[in-house]
Amino acid sequence: MAALLLALARVPKVGGGRSGQRLRAALHAWSDRLHVARAFRSLRWTWAVRAVAMGRLGRRGRRLALAEPVLQAAGVVLMVVWFGLLYANVTAAG
Repeated sequence: MAALLLALARVPKVGGGRSGQRLRAALHAWSDRLHVARAFRSLRWTWAVRAVAMGRLGRRGRRLALAEPVLQAAGVVLMVVWFGLLYANVTAAG
């Protein structure tokens, strides 16, 4: 939801704010802005966009690119440890 709200802030308002605009036209304009915001949010997570962003960061971007798989592996390991502790807790209590 936060990503959608941040993307919505990037969508330009086109045709909004005219006096005398019908409610239906205003709702259609808002719906169009929401669709564009969803597209921005989806585009943000593509490989090409991430590669460009990391390239713009220079050395820091290369570090982030190396840290990403390490953080993903650490997340998997922590999840396995968490399930192991949960299982040990349940079996010790029962």
